[in-house]
Formats: sequence, C-alpha cells, structure tokens
Amino acid sequence: MALNDKPLASISEADLEYLLENKVREGKDIEYKRSLPGNADSDKKEFLADVTSFANTNGGHLIYGIEETGGVPTAILGLTVPDLDAAIQRLESLIRDGLQPRLTGVQIKAILLAGGTHAIVFHLPRSWALPHRVVLGGHDKFYGRSMTGKYPLDVPELRALFSLSDTLAERVRSFRANRLSAISSDEMPIEMVQGPKTVLHLVPLNAFTPGVSYETSGLQNGQIAPIYSSGSRDRLNFDGLLSFTELSSGSAQSYVQVFRNGCIEAVDARMIREHEGKRLIPANYWEKHLIGAAKSYLRFHEQLGVQPPIVLMLSVLGVRGYSMYLPWGTREGHPIDRANLVMPEIILETFDSDMSQTMRPLFDALWNASGHSQSTSYNDQGKWVGDN
Repeated sequence: MALNDKPLASISEADLEYLLENKVREGKDIEYKRSLPGNADSDKKEFLADVTSFANTNGGHLIYGIEETGGVPTAILGLTVPDLDAAIQRLESLIRDGLQPRLTGVQIKAILLAGGTHAIVFHLPRSWALPHRVVLGGHDKFYGRSMTGKYPLDVPELRALFSLSDTLAERVRSFRANRLSAISSDEMPIEMVQGPKTVLHLVPLNAFTPGVSYETSGLQNGQIAPIYSSGSRDRLNFDGLLSFTELSSGSAQSYVQVFRNGCIEAVDARMIREHEGKRLIPANYWEKHLIGAAKSYLRFHEQLGVQPPIVLMLSVLGVRGYSMYLPWGTREGHPIDRANLVMPEIILETFDSDMSQTMRPLFDALWNASGHSQSTSYNDQGKWVGDN
C-alpha cells in the first residue's frame, strides 16, 4: 500500500489520489472516514476503538476526509473545519486521556487539498506497550484489526499481546547486550583502535517485527557519519551500511553501522583517551558531539522511513580510572570505579525530541560516576549551555 512506504511528512494529496484511483480497499492497515468524530461519547469511543485496533495489530493509517462505499474510497471530499489546530488537539487529548496504557508515537498530518479543504491523516504505529484498551466512560475494551476492520479481542489474543510486549522489550535489551559483548571482544564490523569506547544505539521498537527491512544499498555517499568525524568513508556490508573514519594504520577511530532492520550502532574510540598522562573524559565536548550525532541519526531514520518509538541507549566501555576533564579549573572528580557504564534506555516518541534535554539523565549518570552531582553543561534552570 502506497502510504506504508512513505514518511508521514511527505504524504500529499497525490498519495490520496493514488488510493482513490487504485481503489485501495480498507483493511488491516488503512481506514477511511468521511468526517471527524463528534462530541458524543459514542463517537469518541468509536474513534478510540479505531486507534487502538491499529496500535494493537500492525499499525496503519486512519484518514479523515475521504468518502467510501463498501470499504472502497469513492471521493476525496476533505474537511471544512473552522479551527483545524483545535480539532487536532481535541483528538490528541482523546488519545492521551481515553486509553490505557498511554499510546506513544502517534503522528498526525493535515493535508491542504486543491479545493481549499483538508484531509487529516493519522499514522498509528504498532505499539510497544501492548495491549491498549479504551477506558473512556468506563468502556474498558480491547480491539484488534483484520482485513475486514476492527473487532473486540478475545482472551487468547489478549494473552498473546501481553506476551509479545514482554518479548519485544527483551529483544531490544538482548540486542544491546549482544552488541556490547561483541564490541568488548573486538568483534566489530571494522578493526578499531584500542582504548575506551563510547557506544550509542538507536533501536526502533518495530525493528524485530518479522519482515521489517530497509533498503541500504542506495544509502552511500555520506548520508550518515560517525559520532566524531571530520570525514568518513562508507561501504555496504552483510548487516547493511557501514560508515567509518580510518587511520593510516587501517584501524578505525569511529564507525556507525546501519542494520537492515533500522537499528543504528555508533562506536567512537577517539573522544575518551589519555591526555598528557591522565585518563580524562572531555565531558562537555563529549556531550555536544553525542547530542549532534543523535539528532543526525534521527533525521536519517526519518528519511529512511523508520517510525517511532525509538529506543536510545548510551554506554561507555573501558573507562575504569577515568575522570571528568574540566579545562576551566574545576576539580576533575573521582576516578570511575568500574570498566563499563551502561546507561538506562530512553524511549523517543517523536523525531522532534529535544536531544539536549532528552539525553541529560544519561550525561548526569556519567558525572555521578565521577563524583559530581550533575553535568555542568546545564545551567540552574536546566537549559543546555554546553556551547557556551
């Protein structure tokens, strides 16, 4: 189906015309609605049932402003809404307040049509916190989707979804643990220089869904770069796409591996190193480059067609005895007392996350490990000042 292959931001009226011209029937991953839900409880519950049916199954698109007959689109009539932003905010509030657990990663786009009306497209990803239920007004029901539309889930299906949710979280953690083990054992896609390593993983929650794969053969020519790089080379490999910086010795200082399922692994061995006989972490400089890399990788994910939520995971390996480097004279702090620091996972619900704020708990954890109360890259109001 045409919409599944495109980021929501790039969907246009032409894509809706494609659905009409090709008579793309409603089914497991798409549903058409002539008008927005009203204010009656029955309308609100119907809307939430549609939303959860997508989230509890394989995700998909809910499109308002298209008329259908027997599930086949017959006309793009659009919506005439006095205050479009308010209408969208009302539906966002319904999703936020009418479901349990909270559903994240929902994306909404209003498309201006040639006639001056709008179509509203909801992209509803398959959820990672399965299953979701409608709780508005004591409704308390779970829904799934089939090729004929939504339906109430039965007990065996609910048990399967609860089990799947636990399995998905475990797969993300297992991926990270296996990759950190490989990096610690020097089993990486390219030979790296020795020394401490900064490891950044971005893992889409749908990466381990059967059949998920992204085409990487056309992604060369500098579309993605390592964490710290003034220039890099890239090449295709068995796992997908590899970009790296290389010394004259042939060993890499930094690399980023894009896996075919959308996972990104970035490893840097340049920023944390001995300096004038001291084992130091250039903290603010290190944070700045990590924030920049995370932003860049999220943009790459969006261009690739990956959908949130995305799990961001940060680790530092081989840092026992290292301290924070503060060039303006602040004390360096205590040496870190363990080799590896594995920070907690952070879930990114959208591509618009403020990475300086999102990553702050990870940075604070590293500073704590060296005896400091928090990162010095933030002022008393919690605002990022690392560039100052």
